Amino acid sequence: MGLDAVVIILDAEEQFGIDFLDAPDGRIVTAGDFHSEIVIRLAKKGPVDVDVIWRESTKIIGRAVKRDPNTIRPEHRLYQDLGLD
Repeated sequence: MGLDAVVIILDAEEQFGIDFLDAPDGRIVTAGDFHSEIVIRLAKKGPVDVDVIWRESTKIIGRAVKRDPNTIRPEHRLYQDLGLD
């Protein structure tokens, strides 16, 4: 896991008050996977607005890869398509 990957995980943990300690290696491959993992963790706490979580998760990814969050799609692979280190 590269520095960018660590940054997006730490940002998500801080922003959403969740942790990724139990996320299996290799499970988060796409932007959609990242979003789903956040939703799964938040849903344990209560109702979740998946659209708001999508917008916020793409902002986190966008900051890490210096890309407009509005151009990030669920099928984009974090490493191959978005250039995450």
